[in-house]
Amino acid sequence: MSMPTPDPLPPALVLLVGAPGAGKTSWREPRFADCQVVNLDRYRWELTDSAGDQSANKAVLCMMRIRVKERMCRKLFTVVDATNARAAHREQLLRMARRYGVPTVAVHFDVDVEVCVARRRSGPGAVDDPIVRKIHAAVQAELAGLPDEVGTLVRVDVGGWYVGFSGAPLPPLLLDRLTRT
Repeated sequence: MSMPTPDPLPPALVLLVGAPGAGKTSWREPRFADCQVVNLDRYRWELTDSAGDQSANKAVLCMMRIRVKERMCRKLFTVVDATNARAAHREQLLRMARRYGVPTVAVHFDVDVEVCVARRRSGPGAVDDPIVRKIHAAVQAELAGLPDEVGTLVRVDVGGWYVGFSGAPLPPLLLDRLTRT
């Protein structure tokens, strides 16, 4: 197994926010090393042989919290590749980052629900349409409060293109990585 050393990035907790099929994983794969990413679909796949199987969510969330806490206490750059749809779900992760003095960033994927549904109907980790719609609605319902939760909010569109950001300035290296097209 090859374990390359990741590019050094400044400490940050980056939460990807969007429905299944919004393009979160496709967007982050060319930008960040696997060891820097906490990916809930990967944990589901490891535990159930299916990235879309929601039956192991309790264990998956436990694995996520352990990994994020360990990376935050070491002040390591970390991306959480999950829907991160609800403020209540994000709060525990953001609290961990703040406890260790790690800046927080949310990357919101502004993608139409029909695009998300179409993308998640087939392939590995397929998710049923009603679940995609429910999560998309949750993201939209809580979007207004997102800038107040995190230090910086980055917006990405359907093609994975950078749209803009608000909040605290980011170190140039991190800003470049997050806004790269």
